[in-house]
Amino acid sequence: MLIEREYYRTRNDGVKLYKSYSDAGLYILQNETQRKYDVAIDVETAPYTYTETDEPIEVTEEEPVESEEVGE
Repeated sequence: MLIEREYYRTRNDGVKLYKSYSDAGLYILQNETQRKYDVAIDVETAPYTYTETDEPIEVTEEEPVESEEVGE
């Protein structure tokens, strides 16, 4: 079980975004804030670190929703 960190995309202002997530389908805990995420998206220079929890991510079935990308 590992926390993966991979390139997500580059914003229009040139800032690179990276996503962090558990490869085992578990929530991750942001150590500095104690907030829990299924997927965390941070700017390249963010100082955050993550720890895997033992709590599985709840999977729910939702209707597809069309939306516009914010900040593009």
